[in-house]
Amino acid sequence: MNRSVLIERTGKHPHVTMIEESIPAPKADEVIVRVHYCGVANADLMMINGSYLGQPKPPFTPGYDLVGEVVGVGRNVSSTLKGEYVAALTETGAYTQYTALPVEETIPCETAASLAQLACLPLNYTTAYQLLFRTAHVQSGDLVLIQGGSGGVGSALMDLCRLHGVKAIATGSTASRSYIESFGSSFIDYNDHLGDALKQHGIHEVQAVFDPVGPLSWKRGFDHLSTNGTLAIYGLIEGNYFAAGLQGLRLKICQQKKAVRVYFIAMERKKRHDRLKEDLQQIITWFEEGKLQPTISSIYSLADFREAHEAFRSRGKKGKILLKPNG
Repeated sequence: MNRSVLIERTGKHPHVTMIEESIPAPKADEVIVRVHYCGVANADLMMINGSYLGQPKPPFTPGYDLVGEVVGVGRNVSSTLKGEYVAALTETGAYTQYTALPVEETIPCETAASLAQLACLPLNYTTAYQLLFRTAHVQSGDLVLIQGGSGGVGSALMDLCRLHGVKAIATGSTASRSYIESFGSSFIDYNDHLGDALKQHGIHEVQAVFDPVGPLSWKRGFDHLSTNGTLAIYGLIEGNYFAAGLQGLRLKICQQKKAVRVYFIAMERKKRHDRLKEDLQQIITWFEEGKLQPTISSIYSLADFREAHEAFRSRGKKGKILLKPNG
């Protein structure tokens, strides 16, 4: 049997439960993956609230990314894939013990020794990579500001900056200072005035700002961009879409030579799937070569997904929160 999390109702009074059903049978071009780890993401919480753009109508299973073992194949898929380990960016459907995926949406992984760390890569590191190099076009030696450095994507941004010689300064709580500095990034307390804190580091402007927070934070980062810098927005933790839209419009009107870019990985997955898959494959290669250091904040059983969501909402997490559906 197959246990899954099911969102039956979204909104202010959502209903999310565990269900048990048969293991799915693969279609011709699909594989069945036994999920070892799936990631917890802000998108999951937004879908439960009914506030994620383009989310499916309930009932559906959440879960944006996973790693696992191929245990079944469709008739058009080579049987040699059985027993192989794969990663996938699913957008929904990963909070489950077994899932059917199109084989073209999976990325092979050479080792099973670090599956938990591999589970940090599909969503967080792909987002970070595309923010840095596809959106802001950052180069070695550039200086960037990362809002929320200790979060899942923030950690990935710092790790990729370290690997590519990009100078990073990241905001976070006082408790996250040593964690942020362990990546070679400079630290700013998010309670401090951003302009004053940057001056204390001898910084007047940055080439790029990466911000998942909200309209007020976007404006603060925008004010400290260099003339040709980029504000890369990739989330909305605080505020609402109406306020976000107004702030985005204001920034675009006054942007001059500065760029304001909104990054949405679901759109990248739909419109530029081949490029996204190529980027994820490169990230996995770097990880298998020992060049990346993904951080796991905590691991919960699938049945404890509510506790995992509460941990995600807390400000004390460092890195990626995972669910372990099997075991």
